[in-house]
Amino acid sequence: MTELDLTVGMYTYHRNKLLERHLEFLSLHPYKFKLILLDGSSDVDCISNNKKLAEKYGAIHFVESSTLKRMHFFFENVTTSFAAWSADDDLFSPDFYSKAIDFLKSDDRYSVVTGKLMTLHYARIKGINSFYLGNFLSNSYDIVEGDFVERIIRRDQVYANGCPPTFYGVRRYDNLAMFMKYIDKLTRGSAMERLEGISNLLFKGMKCLDTTLMGFRDYSSEAHTAADRDDPQTYISDQDAAVLKDIIKSELRPTIESEELLEYYGGYAWKLPLRPAQTVNNKEETSRLKRRIDFVLNRFAYQSNYGLQKDVFKKLKKVLFR
Repeated sequence: MTELDLTVGMYTYHRNKLLERHLEFLSLHPYKFKLILLDGSSDVDCISNNKKLAEKYGAIHFVESSTLKRMHFFFENVTTSFAAWSADDDLFSPDFYSKAIDFLKSDDRYSVVTGKLMTLHYARIKGINSFYLGNFLSNSYDIVEGDFVERIIRRDQVYANGCPPTFYGVRRYDNLAMFMKYIDKLTRGSAMERLEGISNLLFKGMKCLDTTLMGFRDYSSEAHTAADRDDPQTYISDQDAAVLKDIIKSELRPTIESEELLEYYGGYAWKLPLRPAQTVNNKEETSRLKRRIDFVLNRFAYQSNYGLQKDVFKKLKKVLFR
């Protein structure tokens, strides 16, 4: 089994079955890396089951309700050159981790790398449980040229149109260190998400390896919500916006002498101007026939376009319908 120079922090919260599914999927690949389960559960039985899963799959198990404290525990235990975050409900491929590390070692212009992230959908065909794949996060990116403002604008544009999020990508240790350097200064999860995007682009770029499969995002699992992330009236904090602005100016000041230019760069701490979404959701309920067609086409199209081999389908079926 190939040992990767990588530490992965997997967040989990009251979802034993999904966590076990993900861990089993990872175990079916010929790669090994340091894995830390960041458990925010409060239920005693759930915590006990997660501890057993950690022992079974050789992971470190850390229980803490505070997301921030879990982030710090993860950072303090990263002993590798590269790191990645993960989640219990999605399925990420160790093969992607291997290719991402190889890419970052070969090109020091980038700080974080992702790959194609397919979406999982379920259907019953002739009474048998089946799945098919969607490509709703199909937008790719290669953001490395230009100054900070040009890069952050391009990042916001591609995110608005749907793309694999960099939060789950493979990042250099220095990138993680910059993020953690400022995380305690922020009060809301929305600002922490913005800091992640800013830290990716301050000095280096971000890239989606569009011929490499990153994994599978399961939209059927129940999302965890928070008022400060979902309510537009509370999403942005003036205090957090000011902190992010100071971070940008502080990090760029050693290479930029003009205070006016630094002030300009700092103005992009948040996506400005902030406007309501202007896209239209034309998604319709998928018909049974359409599900069958998608199910069949997936076997061919995604194998050739994204390197999705037959054994990956077998591994998915093994863990999805056991």
